[in-house]
Amino acid sequence: MTTDPEARGWSPRWIAALMMALSGLFFFLALLMQDMRALDSLNRETVPIGLMLRYAVAMALGGALAGYLTSALFGRGAFGGLLRSFGGYLLAIVAGIVASIFAGAFGAAFGEVPELLRDGYHTRDLVPIAGGAVILAFVAAGRPVLLLVWFGIVIATHVWTRKARRARFIPG
Repeated sequence: MTTDPEARGWSPRWIAALMMALSGLFFFLALLMQDMRALDSLNRETVPIGLMLRYAVAMALGGALAGYLTSALFGRGAFGGLLRSFGGYLLAIVAGIVASIFAGAFGAAFGEVPELLRDGYHTRDLVPIAGGAVILAFVAAGRPVLLLVWFGIVIATHVWTRKARRARFIPG
């Protein structure tokens, strides 16, 4: 299989990075909105906006890095014959789960960088990183609509990267 190096449009790697950045930001905002609803008006005024913004950017960057690293799994067919399309979607769902785990861990690690630079490394710094790795479970627990939105992002990533891969393919 050869590809056209001068093909126009987005590369599959950057498509996956963009979509997983969107997914990471979406998950963070979903958790943030849940927490903000639980606060009363007096406590909302004391919420550190800078910290929330830093983590929103960090989760988007973590999602972009995870999407970039797992992009080879999106837009592919996994089996031959009639199962090729089904296998591709199944592979995309697995890729979405793996990317979400890495996105949460990378995003939490990026969010911890200022503390790591200020205080140095401590074992307690692993707690938010581990919590970030299971963000998909945190967001999906009891909220099937958010899980469906995540599923939609993963399927859209698969379809878009598949289209980009086909546009770059040179037959023969």
